[in-house]
Amino acid sequence: MAIPQSDEFNILMNKRPNLQQCADPQTECIACPIRKMALFRGVPEEELGWTQEFRDAQYLLPARETLYREGDIAHSIYTLFDGWVILFKILDNGKRQILRFVLPGDFFGFQVNGTGAGAGYTHGAQALVGSTLCVFPRTRLRSMMEKQPQLAIGLAEMGMHDMTLCQHHLIGTGRKNARESIAFLLLELFYRVRMQMQNGFDEATDSIIFPLTQEDIGDAIGLTSVHVNRVLKEMEREELIRCQRKRLTILGEETLMEIGQFDPGMIAPKELV
Repeated sequence: MAIPQSDEFNILMNKRPNLQQCADPQTECIACPIRKMALFRGVPEEELGWTQEFRDAQYLLPARETLYREGDIAHSIYTLFDGWVILFKILDNGKRQILRFVLPGDFFGFQVNGTGAGAGYTHGAQALVGSTLCVFPRTRLRSMMEKQPQLAIGLAEMGMHDMTLCQHHLIGTGRKNARESIAFLLLELFYRVRMQMQNGFDEATDSIIFPLTQEDIGDAIGLTSVHVNRVLKEMEREELIRCQRKRLTILGEETLMEIGQFDPGMIAPKELV
């Protein structure tokens, strides 16, 4: 007897040793504190009840654990509910390239190679800190959009936003020096955390939680950790930033913006129409 698709999916999720299902009661979509930043932000509140039908559950992913690797069969798509996740590729020479930093409200895991149930992820995903994920079976994505076409617009808007940031990082890789690239990345994450993480920003100290290592920063912008260390120390001596105890404080914001050629409007949510 064939296993029903929903049961098969749950068996798959429970076999992953690095994932643990959150205890009940889990956050309901209608009461979600990050909904204004997530894929479902355009769905009217009175129509949110049906989203529970599509979500499998919420899961916990420990710090520095890999959620999936490039080429793994893409059974699931995700909304990050809490924490930090990186999307990355491992190059032929063994080096890692970080493609994107995922923050609460971000939707990921839908980029795949191929079609159908055997399609694989185009990248890997790893938690930087202990993170909570809302998990959806990928096979339900089309049904979700057919039931609520607004989701397709939301996904297009998220893609447009991510593409804008990707283009700026591409320019940084090709045309900016180390100091300019690091300044841009620090400001991007500083503004995104303030916007997307309720508990990530401390207004009293004007600082954000910052779990990145120097290796993480280097892998995001194509530098060695030694080079990153040198630039960060220079910025601290010039009192542009303070980066210690997993927190980042921006001290010379205007100067840093000039160095990184950063405009906060780059990270503001965009509307397709």
